[in-house]
Amino acid sequence: MIRRSTSKTPIAIYCWCFQVVLVLVLASVVAWLSLIPRSPSFAISDFRIPASNRTNSSVSQRGEVVTSTSLSFNLTISNPNKGTGIRYSDIHITLYHKGASIGTRPVIPGFYQSHRKSISCSVLVNAGRQFWRGIGNGNIVVLRAGLETGVRYRILRWKTEKHRMDFEAFVIIDRQGRIDGEKNISLHRIPS
Repeated sequence: MIRRSTSKTPIAIYCWCFQVVLVLVLASVVAWLSLIPRSPSFAISDFRIPASNRTNSSVSQRGEVVTSTSLSFNLTISNPNKGTGIRYSDIHITLYHKGASIGTRPVIPGFYQSHRKSISCSVLVNAGRQFWRGIGNGNIVVLRAGLETGVRYRILRWKTEKHRMDFEAFVIIDRQGRIDGEKNISLHRIPS
Protein backbone atom coordinates (compact mmCIF):
# COMPACT_ATOMS: atom_id res chain seq x y z
CA MET A 1 0.00 0.00 0.00
CA ILE A 2 1.28 3.41 -0.94
CA ARG A 3 1.19 5.94 1.77
CA ARG A 4 0.22 9.52 0.83
CA SER A 5 1.11 12.60 2.77
CA THR A 6 -1.91 14.49 4.07
CA SER A 7 -0.04 17.78 4.34
CA LYS A 8 -0.20 20.14 1.38
CA THR A 9 2.90 21.25 -0.38
CA PRO A 10 4.03 24.82 0.19
CA ILE A 11 3.55 25.68 -3.49
CA ALA A 12 -0.14 24.78 -3.35
CA ILE A 13 -0.62 26.96 -0.26
CA TYR A 14 1.15 29.90 -1.95
CA CYS A 15 -1.01 29.51 -5.07
CA TRP A 16 -4.17 29.46 -2.96
CA CYS A 17 -3.09 32.63 -1.06
CA PHE A 18 -2.23 34.35 -4.35
CA GLN A 19 -5.68 33.52 -5.77
CA VAL A 20 -7.44 34.89 -2.67
CA VAL A 21 -5.41 38.11 -2.79
CA LEU A 22 -6.03 38.48 -6.53
CA VAL A 23 -9.81 38.06 -6.12
CA LEU A 24 -9.85 40.61 -3.27
CA VAL A 25 -7.84 43.14 -5.31
CA LEU A 26 -10.09 42.75 -8.36
CA ALA A 27 -13.24 43.08 -6.22
CA SER A 28 -11.91 46.23 -4.55
CA VAL A 29 -10.96 47.79 -7.93
CA VAL A 30 -14.45 47.10 -9.32
CA ALA A 31 -16.07 48.56 -6.17
CA TRP A 32 -13.80 51.61 -6.29
CA LEU A 33 -14.54 52.25 -9.99
CA SER A 34 -18.28 51.94 -9.45
CA LEU A 35 -18.21 54.46 -6.59
CA ILE A 36 -16.24 57.23 -8.33
CA PRO A 37 -18.71 60.11 -8.71
CA ARG A 38 -19.10 62.05 -11.95
CA SER A 39 -19.48 65.82 -12.06
CA PRO A 40 -22.99 67.25 -12.34
CA SER A 41 -24.01 68.72 -15.68
CA PHE A 42 -25.44 72.19 -16.22
CA ALA A 43 -27.29 73.40 -19.33
CA ILE A 44 -28.75 76.75 -20.38
CA SER A 45 -31.95 76.92 -22.42
CA ASP A 46 -34.58 79.51 -23.36
CA PHE A 47 -32.14 82.43 -23.10
CA ARG A 48 -33.93 85.71 -23.77
CA ILE A 49 -32.99 89.36 -23.89
CA PRO A 50 -36.48 90.91 -23.73
CA ALA A 51 -35.41 94.42 -24.66
CA SER A 52 -32.88 93.61 -27.36
CA ASN A 53 -34.89 95.36 -30.05
CA ARG A 54 -35.88 98.21 -27.71
CA THR A 55 -39.60 97.55 -28.28
CA ASN A 56 -40.10 96.26 -24.76
CA SER A 57 -39.85 99.62 -23.02
CA SER A 58 -41.89 101.65 -20.64
CA VAL A 59 -42.14 105.31 -19.73
CA SER A 60 -41.01 106.39 -16.27
CA GLN A 61 -42.74 108.99 -14.12
CA ARG A 62 -40.40 111.68 -15.44
CA GLY A 63 -41.29 110.89 -19.06
CA GLU A 64 -38.03 109.18 -20.07
CA VAL A 65 -37.97 105.82 -21.84
CA VAL A 66 -36.74 102.99 -19.64
CA THR A 67 -36.04 99.52 -21.02
CA SER A 68 -36.13 96.28 -19.12
CA THR A 69 -32.56 95.41 -18.16
CA SER A 70 -33.20 91.76 -17.39
CA LEU A 71 -31.76 88.72 -19.13
CA SER A 72 -33.63 85.49 -18.46
CA PHE A 73 -32.86 81.83 -19.05
CA ASN A 74 -33.52 78.37 -17.67
CA LEU A 75 -30.74 76.47 -15.93
CA THR A 76 -31.02 72.67 -15.89
CA ILE A 77 -28.94 70.82 -13.30
CA SER A 78 -28.54 67.05 -13.77
CA ASN A 79 -26.98 64.42 -11.54
CA PRO A 80 -25.65 61.65 -13.84
CA ASN A 81 -24.51 59.41 -10.97
CA LYS A 82 -26.11 56.09 -10.17
CA GLY A 83 -26.55 55.67 -6.42
CA THR A 84 -24.69 58.89 -5.55
CA GLY A 85 -26.43 62.05 -4.37
CA ILE A 86 -24.97 65.55 -4.62
CA ARG A 87 -25.17 68.36 -2.04
CA TYR A 88 -24.62 71.73 -3.75
CA SER A 89 -23.30 74.83 -2.04
CA ASP A 90 -24.74 78.18 -3.09
CA ILE A 91 -24.57 78.58 -6.88
CA HIS A 92 -23.27 81.88 -8.30
CA ILE A 93 -24.02 82.80 -11.93
CA THR A 94 -22.25 85.64 -13.75
CA LEU A 95 -22.66 86.80 -17.35
CA TYR A 96 -19.77 88.39 -19.24
CA HIS A 97 -19.72 90.43 -22.46
CA LYS A 98 -16.35 91.23 -24.05
CA GLY A 99 -14.55 90.17 -20.87
CA ALA A 100 -16.48 92.47 -18.54
CA SER A 101 -19.11 91.31 -16.07
CA ILE A 102 -22.54 92.54 -17.12
CA GLY A 103 -24.53 91.08 -14.29
CA THR A 104 -24.55 88.58 -11.49
CA ARG A 105 -27.49 86.49 -10.45
CA PRO A 106 -28.09 86.50 -6.75
CA VAL A 107 -27.17 83.19 -5.22
CA ILE A 108 -29.24 80.08 -5.90
CA PRO A 109 -29.32 78.57 -2.40
CA GLY A 110 -27.63 75.23 -1.80
CA PHE A 111 -29.70 72.05 -2.06
CA TYR A 112 -29.48 68.26 -2.20
CA GLN A 113 -30.10 66.35 -5.44
CA SER A 114 -30.61 62.60 -5.37
CA HIS A 115 -29.14 60.26 -7.97
CA ARG A 116 -30.29 60.30 -11.62
CA LYS A 117 -32.45 63.42 -11.09
CA SER A 118 -32.65 66.72 -12.98
CA ILE A 119 -34.06 70.03 -11.89
CA SER A 120 -34.71 73.20 -13.83
CA CYS A 121 -34.80 76.70 -12.41
CA SER A 122 -35.53 80.04 -13.99
CA VAL A 123 -32.73 82.60 -13.70
CA LEU A 124 -33.13 86.35 -14.08
CA VAL A 125 -29.97 88.48 -14.34
CA ASN A 126 -30.11 92.27 -14.26
CA ALA A 127 -27.60 93.68 -16.73
CA GLY A 128 -25.92 97.03 -16.23
CA ARG A 129 -26.38 100.03 -18.49
CA GLN A 130 -22.90 99.52 -19.99
CA PHE A 131 -24.11 96.27 -21.54
CA TRP A 132 -27.14 97.88 -23.17
CA ARG A 133 -25.02 100.69 -24.60
CA GLY A 134 -22.50 98.15 -25.91
CA ILE A 135 -24.85 95.86 -27.81
CA GLY A 136 -26.69 98.48 -29.83
CA ASN A 137 -29.85 97.69 -31.78
CA GLY A 138 -30.25 94.35 -33.50
CA ASN A 139 -26.69 93.08 -33.20
CA ILE A 140 -25.67 89.49 -32.58
CA VAL A 141 -24.25 89.23 -29.07
CA VAL A 142 -21.78 86.69 -27.67
CA LEU A 143 -22.01 86.21 -23.91
CA ARG A 144 -19.98 84.01 -21.59
CA ALA A 145 -21.91 82.44 -18.75
CA GLY A 146 -19.89 81.53 -15.67
CA LEU A 147 -21.15 79.30 -12.86
CA GLU A 148 -19.39 78.66 -9.53
CA THR A 149 -20.41 76.19 -6.87
CA GLY A 150 -19.09 73.61 -4.46
CA VAL A 151 -20.36 70.03 -4.25
CA ARG A 152 -20.16 67.17 -1.79
CA TYR A 153 -21.00 63.69 -3.00
CA ARG A 154 -22.99 61.32 -0.83
CA ILE A 155 -22.06 57.71 -1.54
CA LEU A 156 -24.16 55.36 0.58
CA ARG A 157 -23.80 57.02 4.02
CA TRP A 158 -20.37 58.49 3.38
CA LYS A 159 -19.93 62.16 2.38
CA THR A 160 -16.90 63.33 0.43
CA GLU A 161 -15.00 66.52 1.00
CA LYS A 162 -16.19 69.68 -0.73
CA HIS A 163 -15.11 70.03 -4.37
CA ARG A 164 -15.09 73.51 -5.90
CA MET A 165 -16.38 73.57 -9.46
CA ASP A 166 -16.31 76.29 -12.10
CA PHE A 167 -18.26 75.95 -15.33
CA GLU A 168 -18.60 78.18 -18.39
CA ALA A 169 -20.34 78.34 -21.75
CA PHE A 170 -20.49 80.77 -24.63
CA VAL A 171 -24.00 81.85 -25.61
CA ILE A 172 -24.68 83.48 -28.99
CA ILE A 173 -27.79 85.67 -28.97
CA ASP A 174 -29.47 86.51 -32.29
CA ARG A 175 -31.19 89.75 -33.31
CA GLN A 176 -34.49 88.66 -31.72
CA GLY A 177 -32.82 88.23 -28.32
CA ARG A 178 -32.89 84.40 -28.30
CA ILE A 179 -30.24 81.69 -28.43
CA ASP A 180 -28.79 81.35 -31.93
CA GLY A 181 -28.13 77.79 -33.11
CA GLU A 182 -28.17 75.06 -30.47
CA LYS A 183 -31.12 75.48 -28.09
CA ASN A 184 -29.57 73.71 -25.07
CA ILE A 185 -26.07 74.90 -24.27
CA SER A 186 -24.02 72.72 -21.92
CA LEU A 187 -21.67 74.41 -19.50
CA HIS A 188 -18.19 72.88 -19.50
CA ARG A 189 -16.03 72.50 -16.43
CA ILE A 190 -13.02 74.80 -16.22
CA PRO A 191 -9.96 72.90 -14.94
CA SER A 192 -8.68 74.28 -11.63
